[in-house]
Amino acid sequence: GGGGGSASAEGSASSESASGTPLEKLTGAELAARVRALRPIASRERADLEAAHAASMQALREETNQVKVKALRRIKELDAASRDLEDQLAAAKRECQAAGERAAQAEAAAEAAAL
Repeated sequence: GGGGGSASAEGSASSESASGTPLEKLTGAELAARVRALRPIASRERADLEAAHAASMQALREETNQVKVKALRRIKELDAASRDLEDQLAAAKRECQAAGERAAQAEAAAEAAAL
């Protein structure tokens, strides 16, 4: 008695179905049944992908809004600080002007006293 001959692998891996039967040898009804079986899986995977995409887009929108809110808050803070500095500068100018006027008056008084 001899050993059984090795089965030759007919058909490439790409043309074989999951069960190992070459797709070309399946009947139309068998192919249709396989397509029907795969449809809900593909549909589920598509739904999962769409949900993941929607979730990532929502996360991106939330992150963008947080950045905008922080930026606007910072702009308001800087604007307030800028106005405060402008007020301080105006007050300092007024003080210098008043000091200059007092110095001029003191100088005039000193000149009058010298006469």
